[in-house]
Amino acid sequence: MLSSEVTEDFKSNYFSLYENDAGTKYMRFSLDASDKGKSQNGSSVRAELRNLQEWTLSDKASLSYTFYLTSTDFSTARFTVGQFLQHCTQKDSPLCRIELENGKITAKVINYESDGRTKSDGKTHKYSLGTISQGEEVSIKIEVDNKVLKLYRDAVLKATHEFSDSVSSDLKNYFKAGIYYQNTDSPKIFSEIFMRNLKTEISSEL
Repeated sequence: MLSSEVTEDFKSNYFSLYENDAGTKYMRFSLDASDKGKSQNGSSVRAELRNLQEWTLSDKASLSYTFYLTSTDFSTARFTVGQFLQHCTQKDSPLCRIELENGKITAKVINYESDGRTKSDGKTHKYSLGTISQGEEVSIKIEVDNKVLKLYRDAVLKATHEFSDSVSSDLKNYFKAGIYYQNTDSPKIFSEIFMRNLKTEISSEL
């Protein structure tokens, strides 16, 4: 899932390539929250890229990217711009999501047990990654090494989380990046994520 591997062949109403006046190239994810659509793991609409290379929490793995956003309702829109999910026994569940809401970037981390529904400690752990304004570029890195999660913003470590013993080290995980609305009432909000330097590194690649 590297930026350089994406071509115009992938173009659609929801995804395209974009080059600004300075010649910087981005992948553009475009989506209206009121659009209809769902997957087996959720009912909110999304336009995302999924990394096909899978890994376990006992491996070393990372997802990094630089992005900025625009939205017709910045104060109301709530969406995920990067995450990794685990293939649990009952459903694929996100162990870590990078979520934007009302100008704030928050990492939401859950110690899901192997069924993908039970939170081992009953909590959703929230880690602040600071604020963001429309048009402001921010770099994010999600890094996992032997069940220890590290979260970076603009190359600065912002949070560390150790997954509990009840979280499987054997089940497979995968990265996703793009825009995934979390608004449950499906308001009409049009948002775009402009992303560059999208990169994954897994196990021996690190």
